[in-house]
Amino acid sequence: MIHTMIVSFLESFKYIGHFYPIAFLRVYLGYFYLEQASFHYNGDFSIQPQLSEMINQWAPSSGAPGWYQDFLIQIVAEQWQFFSSAISVTEFLIGLSLVLGYLVRPFTVLAAFVAMHFLWISSPDQSLLYKTLIAVNLSLCWLGAGRCFGIDYYFYKKMRGWLW
Repeated sequence: MIHTMIVSFLESFKYIGHFYPIAFLRVYLGYFYLEQASFHYNGDFSIQPQLSEMINQWAPSSGAPGWYQDFLIQIVAEQWQFFSSAISVTEFLIGLSLVLGYLVRPFTVLAAFVAMHFLWISSPDQSLLYKTLIAVNLSLCWLGAGRCFGIDYYFYKKMRGWLW
């Protein structure tokens, strides 16, 4: 099985070679998410209530629906330690998926979802970054960016489906 995965990986250069720029963008974005996860894990994000402060400061003035603002203020801000850890783990899994090129489509949808949540709880200065991340993640999902320089090409050849 490992041999066929390596052969499929090498075939992806030949058949999906026009995705080189997309593969570079995918790996770079994966590195970005890994770096963010490391920053959150090693920094004060899990120790200090930074998430709670962000929510209390920016969520009431955001464009988020009212039910979501209530959820943020009443549940997420109160349980900030759990959600801070969950954010760090999610960012790590997204970054790992993008760097390896495995299950890129579902993880880029998850990444767009995470960016949308950060768009709603962060300052207006960062809104352009999160809007761009949403667009890039959805584009990578649409194109199936894991098929070039990634593990997804092997599974795409074997079982064509929406995951690959």
